[in-house]
Amino acid sequence: MTALTAANIELERGVFDSFIEAGAERALRGRGQPWIQRSLAAVERNRADSLRTTLSFAGVWRSRLSPEYWEVQGQLRAESARLLRVGRTSSSESDQLELRLTEMESEAKLHISENNLEIFNPGISLIHFQQGLSKSEVLLIFHLGKPASYLWTVTHEQAALYRLPAAEALRGEIEGFREAVRRGSADAEARGAGMYVHLFGAFQARAPRAAARKTWLLSVDDALFDLPFGALVTGKKDHEVKYLVEEHALEVIPGALLLSRRGIKPDADGWFLGVGDPIYNPADPRLMADVRAGPKPVFRGWLAHAATSSPTGSMDPLGRLVGSGAEVEWSARNWTGGSREVLLRGADASRSRFVELAGRGPSVIHLATHVLAPPGRPDQAMIAFAAGRGGQPEFLTTPEVATLQVPGALVVLSGCETGVGTVRPGAGLLGLTRAWQMAGASAVVATAWPVADSTGAIFTSFYRNLGETGPVEALERSQIEMIRSKTWRAHPAYWAAYQLSGGLH
Repeated sequence: MTALTAANIELERGVFDSFIEAGAERALRGRGQPWIQRSLAAVERNRADSLRTTLSFAGVWRSRLSPEYWEVQGQLRAESARLLRVGRTSSSESDQLELRLTEMESEAKLHISENNLEIFNPGISLIHFQQGLSKSEVLLIFHLGKPASYLWTVTHEQAALYRLPAAEALRGEIEGFREAVRRGSADAEARGAGMYVHLFGAFQARAPRAAARKTWLLSVDDALFDLPFGALVTGKKDHEVKYLVEEHALEVIPGALLLSRRGIKPDADGWFLGVGDPIYNPADPRLMADVRAGPKPVFRGWLAHAATSSPTGSMDPLGRLVGSGAEVEWSARNWTGGSREVLLRGADASRSRFVELAGRGPSVIHLATHVLAPPGRPDQAMIAFAAGRGGQPEFLTTPEVATLQVPGALVVLSGCETGVGTVRPGAGLLGLTRAWQMAGASAVVATAWPVADSTGAIFTSFYRNLGETGPVEALERSQIEMIRSKTWRAHPAYWAAYQLSGGLH
């Protein structure tokens, strides 16, 4: 996977960028629709080929790799967890294990498709983008470039192209706006209004009918992965700020040529798999209660480890997420009515039990757990489950998530910063969201920054709305409910953290 990502980065920088930007400038200088379509096809072709090749790897992992590969993955997971506890990113052992995994992938003949070396397939036309759109949708495709950036817009009827500020200027604006929203700064409103004008002002002015489409599908690039689109300010009404999410349902899509899985509503007859409030350490009072009643065998191992691990018995434990148990319970009740749910809480919220159940075809997977990542490596995040026999939490790593099989499932990750990752040109955003997409998820709801809400009020609303509509509309309705609640949850620092990404083919 490292080789694949590196190849896409170099291809994007060395070939695709030049073609995209030259084609876009020709179109803007009056060369018209043919060059709009050619540049549009080029920007999306590399994204589509990267994603398809990545998806093919997921299938190959399951069929070609030996049991030893998964043993080494387990060893790397354990070493990564140890490094997290001491605040390090790597060790000689982790380097050796990663090298061994790369060697085994090479031995299994995992290779990059040569189709990715073609800049432009003449068979790709505007119809390939339009055929996945309804009359209520508009597709917005971004490319951030050095001299200038570009926005292509596609509806069922037509395509258009707009020049935007250069990438460097947009990156600074995005970072400033994101932090202003996250921190609740006084200048967040002004920054949001300015950001909206720079990204969508020309589109809104020149194509108001297209801009009025209810659902905006966003194929994004570079720093735009970090932008809380819903919190952009479109204006004021009756002296109240109006946010973009109040006018449009927003969905980040993996690519414009990969629209078929988008907007799938979970099977109403399916079931809900939730994980919340795991027992992460021996100080948890629920463990003490079980000890007095006669501890389960695994608890005896925890206590013995705690007594010998340090002079004080400390294991640098993760804090308990007290409200997350109620979050998954109320989420399940609002969607299934409580009749078709499996909730893993306390000691039952184990990694092995979750992996087993995830393979049984849940319609919804909701994880209200800690999510940790090595410093500076958000693409290597790990989902924390209940402590195992060694007395420490067990983890499911990002690469392991990608090898699960959850076809069509809606995945909700309510832990801290579950939607972040590492942005790579051509490859997109690498992290937990992409991993769940590779596993087959039809949509992933994740958080862009930590949110303080012990019981997950937005999800109570989300699942209630999900009974009536698809995930993107359900999230939009829930965010609007938060805005109009007139409580602390009305601030975008709360609701704008939640973002939805569509699935892959």
